[in-house]
Amino acid sequence: MYQTRLKPIDYQSIIQHSSEPWEDDSFPAELSVLLDPTMSRRDGHKKWETFVWKRPKDVYGEGQFSLFDDKIDPNDINQGYCNNCWFLASVASVAEFPARIKRIFLTETVNDAGCYAVELYLMGEKRTVVVDDRLPYCTQREDWAFSRPSSTKEIWVMILEKAWAKVFGSY
Repeated sequence: MYQTRLKPIDYQSIIQHSSEPWEDDSFPAELSVLLDPTMSRRDGHKKWETFVWKRPKDVYGEGQFSLFDDKIDPNDINQGYCNNCWFLASVASVAEFPARIKRIFLTETVNDAGCYAVELYLMGEKRTVVVDDRLPYCTQREDWAFSRPSSTKEIWVMILEKAWAKVFGSY
């Protein structure tokens, strides 16, 4: 159940006091969070085994990306290999009202710790989900493996997708 992965994390303290990028031990950057070992795998999942984990600063450069751009837009969202169009369609619907997307995020800007908190409702209960910014990256395509921004260098979609994956235990 998600309760074990969603243990309380003092994200504010991590952001304020961390001199190194933070790593979320409850949702580690490893194959098991990409592919749940208890679930069947399709042939298309074979490439997932080659994904590496990167932080936005490694891909875009230090200070060259943002959590949100000036204008949040449903067209900011591109689907990757995850085949979670149902989730991204829901996010795009909410993105029609940018203030609603911003309300989901408890962290409002990029931070050196790479620690982000979002508020989601799970079984009708408001829960804080904290994730790091280590994200699946496809070296064959030289791009993020799963959701990614269309043309900007904003990471809100990827962080939200990772938080949702953490709730369920894997992408």
